[in-house]
Amino acid sequence: MGEKDARPSEVGGLLRGNHFHRCEHAPNDVLQAGRDLKVLLSLAGDAGMRERDLLAWFGASTARMALLALAAGRPPPLFVAREFIISDMRTDFALLEVPQSPNIAPHLLLVECQGALPGTLFRAGKRTLLHWGADFLEGFGQLMDWHFVGYHEVLSQKIATLATGHLKPLQTTFMLVAGLQRFSRDPLSKLRLDWWANTVALGSNFKIARFDDVADQAIYWIEACGQWHVELTPSAPMVAEPRAVYRSLLRSTSPNNKAALTGRPHAVLAAGAGAGA
Repeated sequence: MGEKDARPSEVGGLLRGNHFHRCEHAPNDVLQAGRDLKVLLSLAGDAGMRERDLLAWFGASTARMALLALAAGRPPPLFVAREFIISDMRTDFALLEVPQSPNIAPHLLLVECQGALPGTLFRAGKRTLLHWGADFLEGFGQLMDWHFVGYHEVLSQKIATLATGHLKPLQTTFMLVAGLQRFSRDPLSKLRLDWWANTVALGSNFKIARFDDVADQAIYWIEACGQWHVELTPSAPMVAEPRAVYRSLLRSTSPNNKAALTGRPHAVLAAGAGAGA
């Protein structure tokens, strides 16, 4: 862990666990991963998918793990890790942003995934109102413990060699991914999931998504913001007048993508640090 020149190394088809792998995939790899995920989930049908199968799918490539960052509304990460461990705490995925500017804080997204089964989000009981699924509550409980225990100093130390020279401390966001849209389509279920996402917060930095939400959100942002400026790589030199670059981008962008650029502060980073071109 913690080597800047880390390269993906596979163990049984999965990237090595508890190790940050540098994201050197192209933006189109993430787009294809999102489309592949939609197909995978559609083929699962009404049976859904087990947690271990989904963890194996995401853990097989950096591009697949990068989907999780886009679904959380974050820029593509520079490093990703599966089975990220500190002490006796373990989370399924950790995605690290390392901004070029020392004035922007590095950011860590910790993701806990549960299953995508019919009873993951809600389960029937004796009352009319469905009960929250045990797996959903368990996943949230694990993230709640991460937030409670903190480990901020240990987290900073563990990524110190990956994010150096920054003037602001590491920021952390937590995301729970569980269930499928087809198992929560009724209006009441949608309202309850929206209520949870908007009301139950871990320090105002908690996200919730279903697995097909992950695919939809990632595809949307890659298509909306990520394809028309792939020439802006992390190593591209800064020009004297940033506003000139902004005006140039607007001139070369379709009306829909102009709206996306002006409405999303991270739009110009959609190609992603470490993503390659």
